[in-house]
Amino acid sequence: MISEKIACKVTYNTDDYLMLLSSLSPYIALDKQSQDALYEKLRGRIEEEFGGSIICSYLSAFQIARK
Repeated sequence: MISEKIACKVTYNTDDYLMLLSSLSPYIALDKQSQDALYEKLRGRIEEEFGGSIICSYLSAFQIARK
């Protein structure tokens, strides 16, 4: 069996991060008013506390086996 893990970091500016969230099911399921309030608060926090961008870490993993 072959397996591999690859770690990477991606930096998102505020708009790109909020666009990413808006494509995920838990956020799509929110009503419009809740979405707007959440994104407004997140925008403020990202801008004020993180200088307008955040770094997300991802881990990709796979395994290949022979039958």
